[in-house]
Amino acid sequence: MWKSSFRNAGVAVLVLLYNTVSLVGAADMEKIKQRGAIEFAVYAKFPPFSTNTAGQPEGVDIEIGRALAKKLGFTPTFRVFLADESVEDDFRNQIWKGHYLGGGTADVMMHAPVDPEFARRNDQVRVFAPYFEEELVVARGLRRKEARTLDVFLDDRVGVEQLTLSSYFLLSAFGGGMRENAVHFKSIGNAVEALRQGEVAAVLGPRGEIEGALGKDADKFHMGPMPMPGLHRTRWDLGLAVNSDHDDLAAALEQAMSELRDDGTIARIFTRSGLTYRSPSVTGTPSIGKQASIWVDSYSGPACH
Repeated sequence: MWKSSFRNAGVAVLVLLYNTVSLVGAADMEKIKQRGAIEFAVYAKFPPFSTNTAGQPEGVDIEIGRALAKKLGFTPTFRVFLADESVEDDFRNQIWKGHYLGGGTADVMMHAPVDPEFARRNDQVRVFAPYFEEELVVARGLRRKEARTLDVFLDDRVGVEQLTLSSYFLLSAFGGGMRENAVHFKSIGNAVEALRQGEVAAVLGPRGEIEGALGKDADKFHMGPMPMPGLHRTRWDLGLAVNSDHDDLAAALEQAMSELRDDGTIARIFTRSGLTYRSPSVTGTPSIGKQASIWVDSYSGPACH
């Protein structure tokens, strides 16, 4: 009798918990429907993905957010924020808890690293719906000698953005042999400008940011990936992040993103911006998650330089 009662009580508790979680997820979607608008958190000062021009947000992530909102029948709004010390801090401030200074949270965060290992460590958020694959590349002048590996730059100055994966790699590559020639800049844009002026021989960083900074001058430079011994990862998918309780919102966004990938909308947004589009390597939804590998833990800013 006691065992039966205990078992029945346990079932009742599980059913109650399941219903409560379901209601939480549904309630969030209902709030969005009631206000008719969906809010996207996007990085500030992060061209070509998200910037403010004359007070108006623009960039690849902005255009993708607008396309997602249109697909779901909502008006898009954008919360532009400065990157904190880590991606996990950005998740906390923008998605599941809110900044200690106030301001609440957004419905969705753009440019989130989609990685199963990362997902397992961040149980407060759901990271899903990848929309492109980023990669580390080296840009150099057309007149430079052919470079198949980074060791040809052992005697040259190479520009990188400070406090990024690229920076950490150059400081440790080839037994520290490139340390003296690694030139650090506040942004990829600054590094690319130094490349234009001949102040550095090459720039190492994410393809999207370098292409965005080069703009119409892209055809004046060689650009491509190179072997980077000892680096855990040189390519990674980027997608969306929502509060882990918001199942209905995640499902709706996953479907919308899938349709936008399949009909070519995402690729066209990149092409219009003068960027090379790389399809995400994984299009399914990984488990909920936090990132362990050096390619994120070593980075302070928009994921994942």
